[in-house]
Amino acid sequence: MKKLTIAVIGLCILAVWPPVTQAQQTVTYTWSAPTTGGAVSAYQFAVKSGSSAWATMTDSTAVRSVTYTQPDASVHQTRARAFNHILEAVTDASGQLIGTRYVRQYGPWSDYSIPNVVSPAAPGGCGRPVKQ
Repeated sequence: MKKLTIAVIGLCILAVWPPVTQAQQTVTYTWSAPTTGGAVSAYQFAVKSGSSAWATMTDSTAVRSVTYTQPDASVHQTRARAFNHILEAVTDASGQLIGTRYVRQYGPWSDYSIPNVVSPAAPGGCGRPVKQ
């Protein structure tokens, strides 16, 4: 009975004070294709939030745009780079060719995006004050 009472009290507290969830907004970034170098196979797209390390959001996309969700009141920067696949020889310890494999050849990372601060939308207008 004591456990049931504690559970009911806990549910009542959650009903009065629900957990706070952070609002988010969807953002889309696009970039241009390289104008020099070899053919592009795909792109990598990375995001940095605040002072955290860069995180790869998309490891291999053929399109030059990414859409993702970003928490409100956070600062993000992004960057992209192209890569292609080249054929590489595989040899044994004595140097004899035993096969081939494709490996990625990366271009440089793009310049960082301008820091993006996603702010929550302003509240709508209030109703007209009425004398009570």
